[in-house]
Order: sequence, then structure tokens, then C-alpha cells
Amino acid sequence: MSIRLKLFSITAAGILLLGVSGGAGYWGIKHLSDATADMGKNTSILRNHLTADMMHDALSSDVMAALVASEMDDEAELSAVQTAVDEHANTFLTMLKENKERIQAGNIQNALNDVLPTLNTYIESAREITRLAGNNREAALAKLPEFRRAYELLAERMESLTELIEASSSDMQSNAQQVGSRSNTLIVLTALAGILVLSGIAWGIGNGITRALNKLVNSARAVADGDLTQPLEAAGSDEIAQTAEALEAMRKNLGDMVSSMNASARRLAEASDILISLSRETHTGMLEQQSEISQAATAMQEMASTAQDVSQNITNAASAASQAQMSSAEANTVVETTISAMQNLAKQVGETAEIINQLDSDSSEISQILEVITSLADQTN
Repeated sequence: MSIRLKLFSITAAGILLLGVSGGAGYWGIKHLSDATADMGKNTSILRNHLTADMMHDALSSDVMAALVASEMDDEAELSAVQTAVDEHANTFLTMLKENKERIQAGNIQNALNDVLPTLNTYIESAREITRLAGNNREAALAKLPEFRRAYELLAERMESLTELIEASSSDMQSNAQQVGSRSNTLIVLTALAGILVLSGIAWGIGNGITRALNKLVNSARAVADGDLTQPLEAAGSDEIAQTAEALEAMRKNLGDMVSSMNASARRLAEASDILISLSRETHTGMLEQQSEISQAATAMQEMASTAQDVSQNITNAASAASQAQMSSAEANTVVETTISAMQNLAKQVGETAEIINQLDSDSSEISQILEVITSLADQTN
């Protein structure tokens, strides 16, 4: 896995963990919103129920007001009370019907169903008493015990319904608190888990990269210090491993070059030793040859000198013979031939001496060259 892919993995893990944390937050917010909506609905139910409970007492007050108005023979008050009874009764029924539509809990629905028949009886009793109060007060008073029984029975059932609604509201509030607490806990745990997981991934990848780089640096330093025996390990396929492979190939090439140079140096040293030995032998031989040539040159010079002396003696003899006027032509010819031969000999001896001198000079120059070669060979070795 390349370093780029590793970094991309860290980024992807961070995005994934961020998505998980966001999902946990969304879950918490949604459930909290649902719980809040349920609490709002339950608050409306509780408000309607409290309004209905007030209508329960209001109808009782209306009945008492009707009886008082009938005693005082106040028709206007009786008419107002009858109107109030209708309003309070309608409000009572409306509140309970709205709650019946909103309530989903089975136990509260059952309690509400028990309340409605008693409520209808209570409302009818209140209306009948207010109607009789204007025409027949005694009959209205006779209906009052029945009204009170309906009032008490409705009060009991309304109280039971109130307890159930309040319990449901308390449960919803507790549920909302639990949802909020669970949401906060889930968000915090998700964030901590994300941080730990992301930190672990980042540490693992970073540690792997750092460890590989340290090995690579140590191996490179060893090569820089001249140690070409330690191989560079290349684990994986990332950029660091590719760099290690390239450095390992360079190390092998350098090792081969150094080995080749060492072999060449050994061969050069062996050739230098042989050249030094040959130079020394040649130098010795040249010195001996130079000595022999010098001796030969000296001998040739002596022979040349002797030949010149002989030639001079012959010349003198020829002159004496000429003066003596030798009569014999044969003797004269022999003398002349002898003179010519001796002169040729002297000339050849002179040329030989010059050649020997030149050889002596060349031998000296060769000796100097050999000394230079020997010195260079010693330095090379």
C-alpha cells in the first residue's frame, strides 16, 4: 500500500467516523424531537383535561346558581345560567373528544370511555335542573341528589383519568430525558471511539512509515560510510520500499564496481611488480652492455691508433721505397695495394668507433628511461 493510499485511508476513516458520529447525533436529535413532540401532544391532552375538569366544577356552580336565581325569581339570571350550562357542557364534551382522538394509550382510552357515559348523565342532569328551576323549583330540588351522585361519580372517574394522564406525561418526560441522556452518551462515546480509532490508525500508519524510514536512513548511512555489505530491506510496495529497492540496486552496483576496481588494482600491482623486475634486469644488462661497449670502443680506438701508425709506417716505407727507386714494378704494386688496404682498415675502424660511441650514448639514455620507469613503478606499487 502506497503512502498516498495510506493517507487516503486515514481520511476515509475520519470521514466514516464523522458520518457515524453524525448519524448518532441525528438519531439522538430525531428521538429527542419525537419525544418532545409526544410531550407537546401530552401537554395539550393534559391542558384539555384540566379544562374539562374545570367544566365539571363549572356545571355544578351553574346548577347552584340556577337554584339561587329561581329562589329569587330572577328570570334573566336563569336564562344566563342556562346559556352557561350549554357552553360549559359543550366545552366539556369538546375537550374530552379531542383527547380521545389524541390519546393512543389503551388504558387511558378505556378510562376515557368510562368517563363519557357518566359525563352525558351529569350534563343531562344539570340541564334538567336548570330548566326545572325556572318553572318548578321543588322538582329541581328533588333532582339535586341525583345530580350530586352523578357529580361524585364523574369526579371519581375524572380523577382516575387525571392520574393516568399525569402518569403518561411523567413517563413521556422521563422518556425524553432518557432519550436526551442516551443521545448525549451515544454522541460522546461515538466521538471518543472515533478519536481513538482514528488515532490508532494514524499512529499505526505513521509508526510504520517512520520505522521504514529509520531503517532506510541507517542503511543509507552505512553505505555512505563505505559499508557495502549490509543489504537494504524493502518490505511492502509503497514509495519507501521502492526507494529502498533503488538504493539496494545502487549498493550492489557500487559493490560490483569496487570489486572490479580492487581486482584491477591487484592486477596492476602484479604487473607493476613484473615491470619493476624486468626494468631492474634490463637496467643491469644495459649497464653491463654499456661497460662492454665502452671497453670495445677503447679497444677499437687503440686499434685505430695502431692502424694509423702502421699506415704511417707504410707511407714512410713507401716514401723510402720511392726514394730508393725500387726497380721492381711488382714490389711497387704490392706496396700500393698494401697501403690501400691499410687505409680502408683504418677507415672501417674509425666508423666502428663512432658506432660504438653512439651505442654508448644510447645506452646511457635507455638507462635513464629505465630509472624513470622503475621510480614510477615503485610509486604505483
